[in-house]
Amino acid sequence: MAIAVGVLVAFILCTLSVACAIAAHRIFRLRLRGVRTTGELVDYRIDTDSDGDDWYYLTVVFALPDGTRIESESANPVRRLPQGMGPGATTEVTYDAAAPRRVSASSIETTDRNFSDAFAYAITSVATLVGAGFVVIRSFTG
Repeated sequence: MAIAVGVLVAFILCTLSVACAIAAHRIFRLRLRGVRTTGELVDYRIDTDSDGDDWYYLTVVFALPDGTRIESESANPVRRLPQGMGPGATTEVTYDAAAPRRVSASSIETTDRNFSDAFAYAITSVATLVGAGFVVIRSFTG
């Protein structure tokens, strides 16, 4: 029975690890290999977290090199809009060439936050894998 529980816990930890690794990869990829262009802030929505803090999710529109117009919500929220920044404002946009709807309003969002999020996901991924290893070893050794 202990082995079955250990394997189940290890599986759950490994699944969490993979999810964190994927999130970290997406953030790093956008930051390091993203294509920068000029876009327009067309809208934003405000979401309030459990602490009562407002987060702004920005919707931007920009054109791909072939002229295709893309409108997408930025993957990363911001705590506040810069002074004078609102719908119609020009902003720098970074997008993933492999998935152009994955965007970051890079002139508004802080890249430090994106990097720290990616780093946290990467550390969590490694920690859960190590934890899973310990659970499996403990299950088989008693």
